[in-house]
Amino acid sequence: MAAEHFENIVIDLPKLNNDKIAKGSNFLHDVETEQGYRKLTQVVGSQRATDITTSTTTRELFENEYKQILDDRETLRKEVMVNGVVDRIYMPINVPRLITNVKALNNIKHTSQSDLEPRYYFRQIKMMLESFVTLPSARESSPFKDSPVI
Repeated sequence: MAAEHFENIVIDLPKLNNDKIAKGSNFLHDVETEQGYRKLTQVVGSQRATDITTSTTTRELFENEYKQILDDRETLRKEVMVNGVVDRIYMPINVPRLITNVKALNNIKHTSQSDLEPRYYFRQIKMMLESFVTLPSARESSPFKDSPVI
C-alpha cells in the first residue's frame, strides 16, 4: 500500500463545482455583505479586514489565488483524472494533522484571530514556488511569474 493511502486524505478539488470552491476559498465574494465582512473581521481583525477589502493590490492577490485554484482543478480533471480513470486523488501528507500540530505547538486556539498578513503569505508562497522550479521553461509557466510586486 502506498503511503498516501495510509493517511487516506483525499483531495476533493476536482469534484467541486464553482459555487463550492467559491464558498470555501474565495471569501472576497462574501465580504461585500455585512455578515461576510463581520465573519472576516472575526478571523483577521478589523484592521486587516479593512486592508483586505480596500487595498486593490491585496484584493488582486486573493483574486489571482482563486483563479489559480480554478485552473488547478481543471488541470487535475484533464491531466490526472483522464477519462475518469482516477476517481480519488490522495494527499501524500496529512495537511490537516500538520496544521493541528502547529497550532498545538504554538498554543493557537481555534477561535484565535489570525495575525498572518496576506501579502506576507503570498510573498512566502511565491518564494517557495520559485525555489521548487529549476527549469527555465517551467518558471515561465509559473502562476506567480506575473504577480504584482508584493
